[in-house]
Amino acid sequence: MSRYFLTIVFILFFGTEFLFSQDNSKFSPPYAIELRCEYLNNPLGIDSIQPHLGWLITASDTMLKNIKQTGYQVLVASSPALLKKNIGDLWNSKKIISDNSAHVIYQGKHLASQQQCYWKVRIWTSSDKNKEQLSVWSEPAMWSMGLLSQKEWTGKWIGLNGDDEIKDTVTEHRRLAARMLRKEFKASKKISKAYAYICGVGFYDLYVNGYLLNDQLMNPALSGYNKRLLYNCFDLTQQLKNGGNAIGIVLGNGRFFAPRKKVPVPMHNYGYPRALMQLHIQYTDGTKDIIVTDDKWKATADGPIRANNEYDGEEYDARMEMPGWCNAGFNDSQWKKAAIMPAPGGEMEAQLVEPVRITEVLQPKQILQPKPGIWMVDFGQSFYGSVRLKVSGPRGTVVKMHSSFNVLPDGTLKYQNDRSALNMDVYTLKGGGLEVWHPRFKGNATHWVQVEGFPGTPTVQNFEGLVTHTDFEQAGTFQSSNTLLNRVYLNAHWGTRMQNRSLPMEPDRDERMPWSGHPSKTSESEGWAYNVKNFYDHFLHNYRAHQGEDGSLQEILPPYWTFNSKGILWPSVATIIPDWMYSFYGDIRILQSNYNMMKRFVEFTAKAYLKPDYTTDKCDYGDWVNALNMGGSGQETPKGLLGTAYLYNNCRIVERAAKILRYQNDEQTFKELADKIAVGFNNRFLHKENGVYESGSQCAYVLPLAFGLVPKEQYNRVVDNLVKDIMVTRHGHTSVGLIGMQWQMQVLTNIGHPEVAYTIATRTDLPSWGYMISKGATTSWELWNSDTTGPGMNGESQKILSGNFEAWCYQTLAGINYDVAQPGFKHIILKPEPVGDLTAVKGSFKSLYGIIKSEWKITDNNKFNWKFSIPPNTEATVYIPCDNIQSIQLNGKPPGNDQIRPGNGVDIGKIILQLGSGNYIIDCTK
Repeated sequence: MSRYFLTIVFILFFGTEFLFSQDNSKFSPPYAIELRCEYLNNPLGIDSIQPHLGWLITASDTMLKNIKQTGYQVLVASSPALLKKNIGDLWNSKKIISDNSAHVIYQGKHLASQQQCYWKVRIWTSSDKNKEQLSVWSEPAMWSMGLLSQKEWTGKWIGLNGDDEIKDTVTEHRRLAARMLRKEFKASKKISKAYAYICGVGFYDLYVNGYLLNDQLMNPALSGYNKRLLYNCFDLTQQLKNGGNAIGIVLGNGRFFAPRKKVPVPMHNYGYPRALMQLHIQYTDGTKDIIVTDDKWKATADGPIRANNEYDGEEYDARMEMPGWCNAGFNDSQWKKAAIMPAPGGEMEAQLVEPVRITEVLQPKQILQPKPGIWMVDFGQSFYGSVRLKVSGPRGTVVKMHSSFNVLPDGTLKYQNDRSALNMDVYTLKGGGLEVWHPRFKGNATHWVQVEGFPGTPTVQNFEGLVTHTDFEQAGTFQSSNTLLNRVYLNAHWGTRMQNRSLPMEPDRDERMPWSGHPSKTSESEGWAYNVKNFYDHFLHNYRAHQGEDGSLQEILPPYWTFNSKGILWPSVATIIPDWMYSFYGDIRILQSNYNMMKRFVEFTAKAYLKPDYTTDKCDYGDWVNALNMGGSGQETPKGLLGTAYLYNNCRIVERAAKILRYQNDEQTFKELADKIAVGFNNRFLHKENGVYESGSQCAYVLPLAFGLVPKEQYNRVVDNLVKDIMVTRHGHTSVGLIGMQWQMQVLTNIGHPEVAYTIATRTDLPSWGYMISKGATTSWELWNSDTTGPGMNGESQKILSGNFEAWCYQTLAGINYDVAQPGFKHIILKPEPVGDLTAVKGSFKSLYGIIKSEWKITDNNKFNWKFSIPPNTEATVYIPCDNIQSIQLNGKPPGNDQIRPGNGVDIGKIILQLGSGNYIIDCTK
């Protein structure tokens, strides 16, 4: 038994993380004990029959050094009592000799629907100070299984048909009232447990005995409803009572009842909202009941939510509220019998992506009155969400709140960029005192709110900005000594919060579609700031479900818009994201579940578009919104170069995946195809006499460098040409758009010019992020020159031009990076690049093994001080930006010979160390 005490943090890798501890006073530090549940998602209703388990080892500073796991034992039991007795009747792994503490596959008995599983673990560790030690057992955790078979869904889809739809055939502002459904039932025995499984589409709210059940918004996560239907599971054991009970469901439109049909392009409409729910009750005497949605439920569309959609807003008439509607005993004689609705067609699955929630509440910075009767509320920050209104006034008073990014010269709202989207919330007062309200089934981009009809003079206390997005777990932090760089990072960070709400979608105008263009690499930036594993697994699942029979993929999936370009570049999210996610999270399932889609997609594009010279001209959108023409055509970089480069990169990605998954024939096939494309690419697009890629645009150099297409003999020329274009021709500015910006910053670091990337990041004139900030931007614009461009395609919060900037901040400036050869941060690369006028950087990232920290500063006498932390059960290769080994002090002493590693030509000027877990301080002369 160890003479210290151990904190083991357990992660159930289908979306819920648990940190467990207990105070064992007979043990001395290093291991702290605390019980904590990081609510990434509800651990109820899981439909993975072989969930992956994992744990973190956290230690005190004094005992952190070189801790390695040497073995583990997992117990999974069907009851807490059995687990307390150390009986794993579902699974006893016994001692497994392994250093693996992430993605440990459950290998016990077959799990049944609704089964509860209780588990714990103990581990064996070794460190510098101790030989192999056995930890105490962790505190237990629990998960429960969902409904594992479609046949177990015995309820009926219910709702109301659309007789109340208000049709506007001119502007297509489709208005449909929310549906309200209710059911009463009695529970005559003491309840042991009660779980509700529910899917309400488009969105739903669930009420039990008079109360809104939880703080989640816009459930379930968005999907293509004819392919996938996501259900949520809720524990209602404490909400139900002996005697009469009532359940209520309110249905919003979401993307099921489409907000448009043809504007701006044809949209997929799935029909009128509907719900399917099953409540499974188990009594203490062992008997069971099941309450299902059927034609015995009552329904109405005469409630207070008169209209709701994400484009136009929500209309709420408080005079039509029905107090007690979701309590037992309510008089629903005026309600209709619920209509049995057709099933949408998709397979029912447990929702594993985190729910959407209000994650922050903003207070207004000021309220202005540009005209009589018009009040302008300024929140000082652009965000996605809605406004909470607090108001008192006469019954029937109508308050309108119109939201958008900016104001016109006359001080009123600049709404023209929203096109046909009204972004208008309307509240009608019931009278009689203070009324507090906010929309439930929509959100939109908000910075300024134009308020009309407010009774009296509003103050900042009358409004709150509700920041709404997928409730990710925070993973990273970043800060530097450069205030402009920090604001650029913050603007990109707010873009993530604005766009990611179960799918990556723009927050404004009449699109709000899950475009595939930018997430290929912005997903990686988001991964440094938040745990986005479940989010992008859900995103990719939609791609798998909607892949064409020919292997093609659309640029928008789910296909809420119906057009399909069957392109190469934008649908390459299907290859680039799985490749990155595997390297970042280390979960082999990412490649296993997506491999067939990746392979079929690349085979389709190669067969459909490759010419005899192994190049292609297929490329939709080009380097979209590049800085060369400040517009959307993207034609300044040859589309053939873009399409061919991406097809080559996709082949290499599938080749790597095939190698990892041991599909040897596929590995060879895609290697041979990639080699041929490389030859064709350089024969067609590279001018070998001067190292210029066709057109000479920055993007034309960035992609070959990013994908490894540049011949060795031309490498230095190509690098020089790119750097010259940035630093000389364009005076330190980028010229790229959506495609180029995804790769440019990392490419500049990888070719040995991080200072050039830093120059781009800190420009303040057009085109630059600093220019946006100088014009008041609090997010990244869609266009480099949004302030001087007319309405249309001109959003003021996009990830399009953020590219992979946030990842670059962590990887290059803080110097924290993963190793593709040892995925999931099992081996860490620590390699900061002090560049430009930076004197300090501080970054941290919560990996699967613990928090990685890197904090450096340069003192006045040119001394480099670097503090960093390597979590237990990992090791790191550490690159010190110093070439004088005699000046280096590692925790106050010269590094040992066993820690020093030989450098190479790429890392000139750096001393390389190999270190195990621990907290370290390095001092050296830079």
